[in-house]
Amino acid sequence: MAILAAVLKIMLPLVIIAGVAYFILIYQPERNGSVRVTTSVPGADILIGGLQTGFVTDTTIEVPAGR
Repeated sequence: MAILAAVLKIMLPLVIIAGVAYFILIYQPERNGSVRVTTSVPGADILIGGLQTGFVTDTTIEVPAGR
């Protein structure tokens, strides 16, 4: 019984620390943002990385998390 108590005394904090560390490393809060695009040419197509976004200037584009 004393051995079991000693093992639990050592292992329980390690398991808790490992669980907290895992949560911290894996958890990523959702981040959203926006981009305001303004030009001297209203109505110009907005391209990102050479691809059309479907938006034209002047506008604000909502950017979802992970993009």
